[in-house]
Amino acid sequence: MPRTSDFLKLHFIVLLWGSTAIFGKLISIPAVEMVFYRTLLATVGMAFLVAATKGKFKVGTGDLVKLLSVGVLISAHWIAFFYSGQISTASVSLVGFATASFWTAIIEPLSHNQKIKPLEIALGIFVIIGLFIIFHFDFEFYWGLFLGVMSGLLLAIASVINSHFVKRLPATTITMYQMAG
Repeated sequence: MPRTSDFLKLHFIVLLWGSTAIFGKLISIPAVEMVFYRTLLATVGMAFLVAATKGKFKVGTGDLVKLLSVGVLISAHWIAFFYSGQISTASVSLVGFATASFWTAIIEPLSHNQKIKPLEIALGIFVIIGLFIIFHFDFEFYWGLFLGVMSGLLLAIASVINSHFVKRLPATTITMYQMAG
């Protein structure tokens, strides 16, 4: 049963995501540089957090390569997201990004050798239909929407890969190395 604190957390996350798109639109530096500085600060911050909590820095070489590779995917996600907002609007980038749940509904079952859930696919199709209804009238921001959708796809792929990592590694370690990637 959801608690009030769960709803407050959910609303706070929605506020963060929405404000991220708005700040991405307002910041004048190119998307690649913005993501570079953002992930550099996140890497340093996470390294301090791992050290302060006496967390785990050491990971196997195979895991390190995979974590850094997922970091590249996450960087591509953020670049697509911010660039989408810069060439269109914050709303367009967020609407495209909202397709992440649709992509996850397809990718996750395939990754875990499970059946795809028809209800999740149906809900994702409703999102796609909604996008079409909203944007089929003289839409000038199709590249922004495309990049927003690509942002959602890249995030879905990274999230599914991370679902395998969290079974074996601490979240702080995963985040630190992925931000370094």
